[in-house]
Amino acid sequence: MHPLISVIIPAYNSDVTIPRSLRALSAQRGVRYEIILVDSSPSNLLGPLLREQFPQVRYIHSAERLLPHAARNLGAAAARGDLLAFTDPDAYAHPDWLRQLMAAYTATGHIIVGAVACYGRRWFDQGVHFTKYDKWLPGGVPRPIDVAPTVNALYNRNIFLRSGGFQGTMMLGDTDLSWRMREQGAVLWFAPRAVVEHHHLADWGSFLSERYDRGQQQGQLRAGAHRWGKLRLGLWFLSSILLLRVLSQLLSSAQCAARSGVIGRFLITLPVITAGRTAWVLGEAHGYLDCLRADPGVERLLAELPQPQVP
Repeated sequence: MHPLISVIIPAYNSDVTIPRSLRALSAQRGVRYEIILVDSSPSNLLGPLLREQFPQVRYIHSAERLLPHAARNLGAAAARGDLLAFTDPDAYAHPDWLRQLMAAYTATGHIIVGAVACYGRRWFDQGVHFTKYDKWLPGGVPRPIDVAPTVNALYNRNIFLRSGGFQGTMMLGDTDLSWRMREQGAVLWFAPRAVVEHHHLADWGSFLSERYDRGQQQGQLRAGAHRWGKLRLGLWFLSSILLLRVLSQLLSSAQCAARSGVIGRFLITLPVITAGRTAWVLGEAHGYLDCLRADPGVERLLAELPQPQVP
């Protein structure tokens, strides 16, 4: 018998997308699974929706506002499954999503990272998707990968809990956990046929602001995780502020698009991708500058990073 999979979804004011997401999850076949929704919305509107339309979903409502990774940790603590599958309330799983994740896990025993397609074909949304998820586009062969985004990832529950879980106070908790687990010898394995579709709801302002903020956090996290000295920080700050790294990121995106057979779509949406990459790199520069200045807020953030637990 297959092990039980606990599918964990964080939610906050997710009323627009969560019904479609739960319908897609409820249609999964060929595996044993439970669905856990951790909601910290102030309205609690999802409670009645779940009771009426999705009574099989385990619902946890937090009166306290939780960032997504804190909500995922709460769901993981309540999970009954041997495996933890993470996704988002604005992601719609293909009907064989869990079966494909399970097949990849059975074959490898690794942390499994699924593919992320774009829901809809609007020009702006496609560009946003390339900017955020080019590395995880469907297509290509199964392969090692460096980061497991929580929109589509499968973990062994015991290994996840021993690692300390996600750093719940940062938005890049999945990047942090991926780096820590790889340092411990774990392999992140990309399964291109385990697909969810991400529904993008951003406009230009929110997209660029989010990319800048995430870039700043990435800079702080990278510098702290690798304990960079002032010289290396200065070099990365300089290359970022001069936008030298934007070109290399665009070339990497083009390679990902070519591997997935969507190079034409990449070229058409290049203005959006370029704007998003530029915002990210400038945000990174800000993050490196924070570290160079020894910003106390950055020091507190780094001090809060969870340490791996000894089995």
